[in-house]
Amino acid sequence: MSLNPSNLPPVGGIPEDVLSESESRLRQRKPTRDATKEKLKNKDYRNLDTPIRMRARAARVMGDPVAAPEAARITGPVLESIGGEDEFPSSLLERIINGENFLGVRFFALGQRAGRAIARIDIRTPDGRSGSGTGSLVSNRLLLTNNHVLESADWARGSSAVFDFEDDLENKPRPTVAFQLDPDTFFFTNKTFDFTLVAVKTAALHTGTSLSDYGFNPLDDSQGKVTIGEPINIIQHPSGLLKQVVLQENRLLDLPEDPPGWLHYESDTMPGSSGAPLFNNRWEMVGLHHSGWPKRNEQGQILTVNDQIWTRDMGELAIKWIGNEGARVSQILQIVKAEQAAMDAGRQALVTELLTPPKTGTVVAPPVVEVSTPPAERMPVERTTTLGVQSVGSSGVTLTVPLHITVSLGGASPATTSSTGRTVTDSDGDLTIPKVVATDTERADSLREFTEASKKPYYDETADQTKRDDYYRNTDLGSNVNADVLYNSLSKLVNSTHQTRLSYKPSRHLYPWVDLQPDLKLRSLYTGDIYEPQQLIEESFMAEARFEALLESALLAGEAEGSLSLLEAGPLYNCEHVVPRNWFKGGPIFSTAEGDLHHLFTCDGKCNNFRANVPFFDFVDFGEAVMQGCGRKEENKFEPKNGKGAVSRAVMYFLLRYPGFIDDKPAELQAARLQTLLQWHQAEPVSDYERHRNAAIQEKQGNRNPLIDFPDLATRINFGLGLGGA
Repeated sequence: MSLNPSNLPPVGGIPEDVLSESESRLRQRKPTRDATKEKLKNKDYRNLDTPIRMRARAARVMGDPVAAPEAARITGPVLESIGGEDEFPSSLLERIINGENFLGVRFFALGQRAGRAIARIDIRTPDGRSGSGTGSLVSNRLLLTNNHVLESADWARGSSAVFDFEDDLENKPRPTVAFQLDPDTFFFTNKTFDFTLVAVKTAALHTGTSLSDYGFNPLDDSQGKVTIGEPINIIQHPSGLLKQVVLQENRLLDLPEDPPGWLHYESDTMPGSSGAPLFNNRWEMVGLHHSGWPKRNEQGQILTVNDQIWTRDMGELAIKWIGNEGARVSQILQIVKAEQAAMDAGRQALVTELLTPPKTGTVVAPPVVEVSTPPAERMPVERTTTLGVQSVGSSGVTLTVPLHITVSLGGASPATTSSTGRTVTDSDGDLTIPKVVATDTERADSLREFTEASKKPYYDETADQTKRDDYYRNTDLGSNVNADVLYNSLSKLVNSTHQTRLSYKPSRHLYPWVDLQPDLKLRSLYTGDIYEPQQLIEESFMAEARFEALLESALLAGEAEGSLSLLEAGPLYNCEHVVPRNWFKGGPIFSTAEGDLHHLFTCDGKCNNFRANVPFFDFVDFGEAVMQGCGRKEENKFEPKNGKGAVSRAVMYFLLRYPGFIDDKPAELQAARLQTLLQWHQAEPVSDYERHRNAAIQEKQGNRNPLIDFPDLATRINFGLGLGGA
C-alpha cells in the first residue's frame, strides 16, 4: 500500500520506504502477536517463548548480583535447580515476565541514570531543512539513533545532541546543554536496520560541559536480555518535545527469526519516537525503535489517535500506532563488528570500546557519573572572549553572565544594572563588578507558553471582534473623515494604548505564541521555511547568553570600539525587524520600537542578513528569487519572495505608531514607495495568521494594528505624515 504524498512526515520523520517495510513485516506477523496476547491473557507463560531463550533469560537474571537473591528465593541458589530445559517453575516465569518481584525502588534510580544519556537530536541538513529525533549515548563518544534521523555524515555535521531537555522536580524546564556531532571522527550507518552510530564532540557548544557528565547506556550482544511477554520501557523525545517515558505498557510480542534482527511490541500508548532506545526492566538496552504499523482509513491515509486524517505537521506523536518495530541490539552490534576490520585505527578503537561494555556479573553496567559541585562564589574572569561556565548540580549547566551592560546610543537613557550581590574580579585584581547569573526563568516561561499553545484556540474570531470593537469605540473611522485627521487619530490611539513596552527578546515574546502559524509552527517571513518553535527558542536563548558574555569580555579587555560593534550587531536571531533598527531615531523611544511585536517576524538568519537595512521595492521583472529564496536585492532595493502583505501592514503600522522615525530618503522609505506598500497590501489580503498575531500582540503590549482590523482604511490614511525629513 503506497502512502499519500501529502501524508508524509517531515525531515527526521519516518520515510515512506521505512514505514512501508516495517508495516509489511508487522502485518505478516500479526497472527503470532495475537496468539502471544492470548497466552498472556491466560497466563500461559510456559509457551510464550522458546525454552532456549527462557533459560538464557533466567540465567541472566540470576547473574545480576542485585536480582539474584530475589530469584534464589524462588529457584534456589543455582540455575540447575530450575530443572530440565523445559521444566521452568510457573512462579519464576511469572516473575520474569511480569516483573512483580524485581521492581524495587532501584528501578527508578536506574531509569533516571539511563535517561540522562538520552538526547534530542536537532537535525540540520546541508540544504537548510530541520527536524528532530531521539538518540542515546552508547559509549564514551558514540551516540545511537536511526538512519532516517541521520542518514549521512553531511546531515550529522550540522546537527547536535541536546541533553536535559526535560522538566525538573518543580515542573520547570532544566537548562539544556547542546553538543555538536562529530561525524569526521566516527560515522557508521545502516539503512536496512535503520541505525546510525556517530561520534559526539566531548565539550558542549557555548558551555564547555563535558560529555562524560551524561554517562552512556552500554550495548551487550549476549542473549537473555528480554523474552516475549516482558514489558518494554521507552525514553524518548516524541516530536521533538520534552523528554518523556513510557513504562510497562509496551509488551514484547514477537522476536521473528524470519526476518531476523527485529523486535515487535504493541501498545495503544506508544508514540512514534524515531531513535528512542528500548529497555527491559533492568534498564538494559534491548533495541532501537524505528517505525511501526499506523492505523489507516479505507483510502490508505494514516489516522491520528482521534481517528482524524494525519498530516505531516502533526508529528509522529499524533499517529495511532497499531504495532511497533525496533532493531535488536545484538543485530546492530553484529553488523558493526563485521565492518570493524575495514575501519582505520581510530574508528576501530571506538568500535572496540563499544563492543566491550563494563559488566557487573553477567549484566552490562552503565558508568556511575560523578556530579560536579558549583565553583566558589568568587571566580576570576580572564581577559578573553571565551564564554565562562558554571556547572550546577545534576540539573545541567547554567550559563554565568557576570555583567549586564547598557550602552547609551543616540541619547537613549541608560538602564539600571541589576546585581545578585555577588562579585567578579578581573585577572589583575583591580576591578570588582556586580555579577548577574542568567536564570532559567524566562526560558522556562517561554517553553511553557509554547506548550500551552495547543490547549487554547488559535484564533477566536468572536472574542476578537468584541475586543476590536471596544478598542476603536472612541475613534471615528467614518468615510467622511479627512485623511490627515484619520492618520492623527489612529496614531494617537496606537500610541496611547501601547501600555506595555516590551524588550527586544523574540525567544520570550515572539516565538512561543505571537508568531505561530495555524499549525503551531514558525515560518520564515521571506522564504516560508518551517521552524520548530521550541528549537528556535532554545537556540535564541543560547545566542543571547553567548553575546552577553562576549560583550562583557570585550569591555573588560578595554576594547570599547569592539564592544559597541558587538552591541549594534546583537545576537544572531532568526528575527526580522521589518523596519530596520538603524532607521530608528535615538532617544528613550528607541528600545520601545525595537521590541514592538507588530513589526517583528520569524525570519531565516541568512535572509535577515541578506536584506540588511535595504528599503523595500517592487521590481517589474522580479524573475527568479536569489539568496536561497529570500528575494531580489539590487543596490538600494529589496523585494521579498514571500510575506509582502504582512510586511506592508507592519510598515504602515510603524508609520502610525512612530511618526518621524522613518525618513523620506532613498536609504529608508521615500514617499513615492508608499504606493508599493499599498499595492502589496491589496494584493495579499489579511490572513488568520495576522489576525491571530494582532489579537496576541494586544494581549502582550496593549495596542492593535488598524490595517489588519480594517484593511480598507489603508487608502484613506495619509501615511506621508509619518515620514520624517530627508
